[in-house]
Order: sequence, then C-alpha cells, then structure tokens
Amino acid sequence: MTNHIRFYVPANSAHLKRHILSVENHVRSKYQSENRPAIQTEYCYHLILSENEDSEDFIEKNQDKLRWLLIGNPFDQEFRMKSDLTDGQIIEIGPRHSFKTAFCTAALSVLNSSGVFEVVRIERSLRYSIRDVDQKIDGTDFLWIAGDRMTECIYDENTKFELAKGREDFTEIDVFGDPKNLDKANSELGLAFDKTDLEYYKDLFINQIKRNPTDVELFDLAQSDSEHSRHWFFRGRMIIDGKERECSLMDSVKSTLEHSNRNSLIAFNDNSRYR
Repeated sequence: MTNHIRFYVPANSAHLKRHILSVENHVRSKYQSENRPAIQTEYCYHLILSENEDSEDFIEKNQDKLRWLLIGNPFDQEFRMKSDLTDGQIIEIGPRHSFKTAFCTAALSVLNSSGVFEVVRIERSLRYSIRDVDQKIDGTDFLWIAGDRMTECIYDENTKFELAKGREDFTEIDVFGDPKNLDKANSELGLAFDKTDLEYYKDLFINQIKRNPTDVELFDLAQSDSEHSRHWFFRGRMIIDGKERECSLMDSVKSTLEHSNRNSLIAFNDNSRYR
C-alpha cells in the first residue's frame, strides 16, 4: 500500500494571474454572474511514496529538501501540509492519474539527485477557490474552462494515482442505424471533422466497407487527416487579392533550402500520414 502525501505552496506567478483573469471572465459569462468571480489558487504537490515507507519518517527526514525543491520562489518559504484555501467552492484540477507526466519524470530525477529516493511518483495540481458566484459551479464545466480535458481531470480527497492496466474496450458508432450518429461522435469526441469529411466517411462505412466504425478508427482518421499530417492549408491554393500565387505556402517554406547548406537528407520529407 503506497502512501499519498500532499504539500501546498502559493501559486502567484504572472502567467497564472493572466490565466485566473481569463477563467474569471469565462465563469462570469457562463453562469451569468453580475459580478466577476473572485478566484484564489494554490499548487498541490502529490507525492506517492514507495511501498511500506512511513510517511511521518519521510516528512521529518526530507521536509527541508522538499521545501527548497518545490516552492516556486526561494524567498517565499510558504510550504504547508494543509491547504490555505478555506473559503468558497474548492475545485482541483491536475494531470490524469493513469500515466506519469513529463513533470513527474523530471521531478523524480531531481529528487533522486538530492538524495530523496522514497518517492515513486510526484504530480502537481492547481486548486481553485471560487467565490462571489450565485450558483454552484459544475466540476465538468469548470474543467472545460480552466483545464485541458485531454490530459487533466478533477481531483478530490479520494484521488488515487494508479497506472492504467490493460486496454480499454472500443465502441462502435452505429452509422447504419442513423448516419447522424457520426455527427454526434464528431462533436462528443472532438474529432474536428468538417462537413466534407463527414459525408465522405458516411459513404465509406455505409456504402463501401459496409460496417460501423469504431471510436479508435475515428480517432485515427481524425489525426491522419489533420492539418498537422496533411498540411491542407500549407499545400492548398492561395488566392490573395484575387490573384493566385504560383506556389503554395509549403513550397515557399521549402524553397529556403535552395539558398542554404544542402546537407540534410530528411528536410521536408517527414509526413505523419501513414495510411
């Protein structure tokens, strides 16, 4: 059984202040609040200790090291075992539990270099105290506003950091029962298919392949046909002030190689589309 320890530190960087201002405006707009909400924040570091490690002994032995390593400002020694946010509605957003983040990997390396070997995982979440809102804020709505739904989730007191085990089941999208189910999946899964894409894939699965697509296949199609993989915009025709350019934006970018050291064998040859 692993031990889960939480440390709380102030979150008051200039970048974060801009983020909070944006969140306050979005919350005010969504919940139609007469006043701008008042939001305070703090970081919470979640430390998972190795099995059978005594948390009290660990804290007593390493607290000074952790204080210097985890606080953002060496002149600000606020480092707490209890949250400083007591007023308003508390919502905490952090990385998904099922995988270790790049931050975790780097932080563990720093801890090990500092002689702290008992930590097997460390993640940082951001806690929000929200006041002056007329109604309770839904956690899922707030994640849309303040977080990244792909890589983050809502935390609570029972949050457990367990890595994913096995593979998740896939689901079929019933386009035979109702082709509009593909439109619904496009919206719910964030696939970003446009009208032409939807028409093409409906015809592909209904009339040609003659089976329902799975959510995994749709994710793959969305990535393969993305701007990143296909460069629709950069390879497309460019008409400026009624006059078509002789070359695309991609051609213009590639032309710079003609005027530089031609010692690259892979320049402009990478393409993520693999189907």
